[in-house]
Amino acid sequence: MSHGKKKGGGAGAQDTGPASDGGEVLSGLMAEVKSIHTKLDALLLLKTELSKLATTVREMEESVSFLSKRYDTVLVELKSTQEKAASREAELQSLKEVVQTQAHQLEQILREQNEAEQYSRKANMEIHGLTMAVKENLSEWIAKLAETLEVPNFSTDDIVAIHRLPAKQGTIPTILVRFASVALKETWFGLRGKLRELHDSDVIPKLFFNENLTRANRRLFWLARVTAKANGYKFAWVRGGKIFVKKFEDAPLIRVISKADICRITRDASPPSVSESEANV
Repeated sequence: MSHGKKKGGGAGAQDTGPASDGGEVLSGLMAEVKSIHTKLDALLLLKTELSKLATTVREMEESVSFLSKRYDTVLVELKSTQEKAASREAELQSLKEVVQTQAHQLEQILREQNEAEQYSRKANMEIHGLTMAVKENLSEWIAKLAETLEVPNFSTDDIVAIHRLPAKQGTIPTILVRFASVALKETWFGLRGKLRELHDSDVIPKLFFNENLTRANRRLFWLARVTAKANGYKFAWVRGGKIFVKKFEDAPLIRVISKADICRITRDASPPSVSESEANV
């Protein structure tokens, strides 16, 4: 009786059954799970970074909001400052106008006072050059001078007052004569040409007849003479309390009323000229 052969492969046979397939599936699942974990870790890291970024953005928004509010505040303050500055500028301009107006008014008042004072001196005349003598009698001296000059119809009543003016030490005090009228004073002024002739003949000392100017006009006349000479003007004189300059013999007369006229002479831009009759030359 023969026996049958056992089924089964040898030692080199491979197992392709269900157990082998299950291992491969599990291995694949494990790999996918690992990949998911990796992605989750990456997502968690990204979430952290996004959270930090969100915090930064929020902080920036807060900073921008603060700066915006501060900017608005600065704008308001700047506008207020500009308005105040404009208001103060307007006030300053108004004050300047007031000061200028008052300066012009004061200048006008001083000019009118000076003119009134000069007018009150129209009958006055200054005599320069007479040395002061001990116990001098000026009334007698002026009477003798009138005789020497051959003053027409001279009377002692023509002289209202005569006296010396205060002078600096070492200088000859000026004699001030007040006549009874402007006409009498002008008569004496008309004889000034004889003074040089009589001096040249050793009859009298070297004397000068001058207008009795106010302090302001003396200063103005001094400026006119100095400025006129420096700018080529040949003549500068006073007549009737008025100051005149003339560049040359046939040039028009120029009256100097204020320092503005002095400036125009300096620039060689002549002030308005006047007639010979107005200058009483």
